[in-house]
Amino acid sequence: MLVNLKTVGLEQNLSSVNIRSVIRDKNGFLWLSTQDGLNKYDGKNIIQFKKNSSDNRKALLGSDCFSSSYSNSDSLLYVISSYEGLNIININTNNVINKISSKILCNSKENVWIRSMVDYKDFLIMGTDKRQLIIFNKRLGKVHKIKNLQSETKADMFSLSVVDNEICVAYQKSGIEIYAFESLQLKRKFLYHNMALASAVLNQVTVKDSDLWIASNIGIFIKDIKTGIETAIENRLLNNQFLSAKQYVSLVQFNKDLLVIGTSSNFFEYDLKTNLYSEIFSSDVDKNSYLTLVNSVKWDNNIMWIGGAYGLAQITTHNPAFASYYRDDANSKLEHLYTIIPTSTKTLLAAADDGLYKMDMAAVRIKKVLTGQTVYSFAQIGNNEFLISGTKNLLVLKNEKVFKATTIYPEFKKVERELFICIQRINDSVTLMGSQIGSGVFAWNRKNHTINNFADDGRLKLSDLLVNNIWNYKSDSTIIISESSIEIIDYSQKKRSTIFNKERLLPEKADVFMDMCQQGNSFWVAAYGLGMVCLDSRFKVTKIVGSNEGICNTGVYKIFSIGDSLIVGTTNNGLCIYNTKLKKVFNYFKEDGLHSNAFEETSGSFRNDSLYLGGVYGFTLFLPRFYTYNKTVPKLFFNNISVSTSNTLYDTTNLNLTYLEIPNHATQTKVSFIGLNYENPNRVQYWYKIKEINSQWISISNQNFIDLIGLNPGKYTLQVKAANEDGVESVPIQMTLNFLPKWYQTLLFKFLVALTIGIILYALYRFRIRQLTKIIAVRQKISSNLHDDIGSTLSSINMYSQIAQLQPQDKTYINTIQENTQEVLGKLDDIVWATNPKNDKLKSVTERMDMFARPLLQSQNIIFTFDHDQAVESAKISEASRQNLFLIFKEAINNVAKYANCKNCKVKLSLQNKMIHCSITDDGIGFDSALPTARNGLLNMKLRATELKGKLQITSKPGAGTSINLQLPL
Repeated sequence: MLVNLKTVGLEQNLSSVNIRSVIRDKNGFLWLSTQDGLNKYDGKNIIQFKKNSSDNRKALLGSDCFSSSYSNSDSLLYVISSYEGLNIININTNNVINKISSKILCNSKENVWIRSMVDYKDFLIMGTDKRQLIIFNKRLGKVHKIKNLQSETKADMFSLSVVDNEICVAYQKSGIEIYAFESLQLKRKFLYHNMALASAVLNQVTVKDSDLWIASNIGIFIKDIKTGIETAIENRLLNNQFLSAKQYVSLVQFNKDLLVIGTSSNFFEYDLKTNLYSEIFSSDVDKNSYLTLVNSVKWDNNIMWIGGAYGLAQITTHNPAFASYYRDDANSKLEHLYTIIPTSTKTLLAAADDGLYKMDMAAVRIKKVLTGQTVYSFAQIGNNEFLISGTKNLLVLKNEKVFKATTIYPEFKKVERELFICIQRINDSVTLMGSQIGSGVFAWNRKNHTINNFADDGRLKLSDLLVNNIWNYKSDSTIIISESSIEIIDYSQKKRSTIFNKERLLPEKADVFMDMCQQGNSFWVAAYGLGMVCLDSRFKVTKIVGSNEGICNTGVYKIFSIGDSLIVGTTNNGLCIYNTKLKKVFNYFKEDGLHSNAFEETSGSFRNDSLYLGGVYGFTLFLPRFYTYNKTVPKLFFNNISVSTSNTLYDTTNLNLTYLEIPNHATQTKVSFIGLNYENPNRVQYWYKIKEINSQWISISNQNFIDLIGLNPGKYTLQVKAANEDGVESVPIQMTLNFLPKWYQTLLFKFLVALTIGIILYALYRFRIRQLTKIIAVRQKISSNLHDDIGSTLSSINMYSQIAQLQPQDKTYINTIQENTQEVLGKLDDIVWATNPKNDKLKSVTERMDMFARPLLQSQNIIFTFDHDQAVESAKISEASRQNLFLIFKEAINNVAKYANCKNCKVKLSLQNKMIHCSITDDGIGFDSALPTARNGLLNMKLRATELKGKLQITSKPGAGTSINLQLPL
């Protein structure tokens, strides 16, 4: 039986080609236990689990994975690492969640080799090279029982199986022992030396009903567990045309009533109901080794997975619609096939660039018939007789012998140098031949031995002599497909008419017309550069199947109608099938079973309900009766999310994950997903949308991941859907991703910022109020000074001026007016100086103090001394302190000048702790400072100091002078 066979080996990152077991979990992923690690396979990528894995989550006790078992109930995979022990893996997270050494499992001081394992109910049953049975409770995660077995020899056990609550233990050389599961008591045994297996090497024991099927180096043997009756397979299985009792058998396995047998040289399938064998092999001879030395077989709907000594083989169990042929066991190859014609149900002839070949399809044997030139076309012209057009000459193949055409048919001398791209027999006597070099069409009458060119007959002369194909449309009509036109010929009536040309396709304009076929009342044209064009019964364009409809390539060479619904076209990049009922395009490529993606432009013939399509590396046999498009919905999962930060990478795998928080220091988030489709994993198409951002699905072709960068903080719902190669879509899956805000994007931070701004604005408001209050106070102060001091003085001047007018002869009032005027000017000068911001330095104050005191005291013959610190020169002083300091000083100096009757007056000014210290002392007559005083000057001095939160201390005794100490803030 010829099958489509795909393989997985080291080039696909498989850890080892020696596969011990194949398991498919409930999610659809494959787990491959190999000699060098465990592999998880999704049809596209492989994840490895090994002893020294760089990812601790995927580190096993040991890399030599000898056996494995899977439990649907708890989503756990149990893997034995030969001498090291038991590894337990969560299939959803890809994490090794527990590792139990063989020492603990076997209660031993040294490592023990666990040879086999079988799953039974809530338990794992394991057998060791120390002839021990270990019953492991999966639910409790610990050993339930250990049984030391007493076999007759020291041979190792190699196989365990359970049937009817009994454990069957098979030993390499001694025999088979049956134990009760609950008590582990020996119930019966079968010794090999009493069987035909006495000298055999056993490879596997499989249970079917109550029978043990034993695979060995001398064939297959069957033993009834209950009765002990033994049967060799040739006595049990009929019509055994492939398998002899002495053949090396590595595997026997069942799928209901289907038995598969792996041997050292091939792989067989046996139907227990029909009692029929079939040999399974691939037309690709390089892949057949994958079907030998088989260790494990797993059925998965329409796929059979085969693990053996060469890697993983994938076989589609239903009859394939496509089969590819390239070379045979002798390495004979078929390359660049231009014309293929089956000569019987088992053989065909193929024209190639290096000659003509004959192929035995059943045995896949290739024989060269003609060498030395390229053969473009040939056609059958009689019984076992073919006309061949080669690059050197025309030939005739007759009874498998090759002759020059002119030796049998002398009339071919006329066209001896022609190269015919197509040859079509239209009746018993006439064959039409289309010229490759632009000579049009020649008609050869075999009976009359004449050859005529259509170009020489005005009634038949074609509008375009570059002919690409000739098609027998009806018994009396033939269609000639030229590069720019399609014409119909009635050769018997010598009539010609053009039914279609390039102008009819405006504005599209096909480059070249290549082929034509009919389906019902419609005609289909292969228009190179445009696609497949549908014409109605009047040859008007009704539909164009091109790039917009999803055709794999618009360079269509050949076109065929299959039944009432399929239009098949070959291109220079794949095969396209248009379903006229579904109005849908399906594309197929090498991974679908084609010989390659490239077809030759003249190659293609439909015979015996089969389509033969040649190309660069062999040809494809298309069997429409087996054709169906892939209706399997891809199982879609989020299989990995990785988060990159500035200095590290986090990744997580959990097939059940629906919500994930992305840290605020993430720079990039990569979400990966997989749509399981083992038949065509590379052609699964994906779409995604983020509900909060996109309303439409975004296509990412076959890319199975998206990168999320620069998203604002918040929750986003990511939705993904997938479709298989034939457009069957999955139900969308979704995940919520919560991108956490950075510290400065949190609500708390925003609240604190708002609060801070509010406090600052309030402080600025309060500061402004205080400033306005100060300004108002200054204005009030100025107003008060003007009113109290200057106003009263001006009022006095006004009064004295009136008196002076009444008594002009009395000069006293004039002098008083003059004194008061000078006093007003002085007070105004003081007010202006105090409010001028240019005088905000203490140095300005000291200069004014000196300017005021020195001339006043010298006029009274008082010696004035003024000392101040160096720091006073640069210190700034407020307006209020400046004014009050000067006014207090001025009042004090005035008192010294008027009342002290002293000889010396000293003033000292200094700064301490941002306070102005000013002392004014004299050696005058003094007064008793302890007594209350009614003098306004002293009271005003104290009041001014108190208003500025300063201090004023006056110390004086009669005859001992006076001392004034003032402290004011700057």
